[in-house]
Amino acid sequence: MNEIIERLTSHASGRLSGVQFCVYVANRLVLPSLRLDELRKFASGENTLEGLTKAYIHRNFE
Repeated sequence: MNEIIERLTSHASGRLSGVQFCVYVANRLVLPSLRLDELRKFASGENTLEGLTKAYIHRNFE
């Protein structure tokens, strides 16, 4: 049971290093949905892909 909880916690983290689920969510769902103004925020550091991925996961998955 602890393995399942640990795995779900890693999925919910949005971290792209070592969590293949988050990489897929970022590449297939988050990046294609970004608007130009959101992409510009990457240059200033306002947006991070991990932050956007974590927010997407928390909004769309239970």
